[in-house]
Amino acid sequence: MAYESYTDLHVPAAISFEHAWFLLLALARGDELGISECAVCGGVRLKDLLSRHRNDCASCAAPGLAVQLVAEGCAAPC
Repeated sequence: MAYESYTDLHVPAAISFEHAWFLLLALARGDELGISECAVCGGVRLKDLLSRHRNDCASCAAPGLAVQLVAEGCAAPC
């Protein structure tokens, strides 16, 4: 039911049912992927728990964007 709702709202779907299922399983295990909040804009993002490097959210990783987002209040999710 959730995937059908997703495909109704996002045409074309950016993620297949199989990828969504594997993402759900990985998040449920909690040993590879997690969910975290961006320290700059407060957006919710996926976090690679096995990465040695700091992972910024996609919106704030762009040069100069983090300063702009903080100045504007960044109401949009990352």
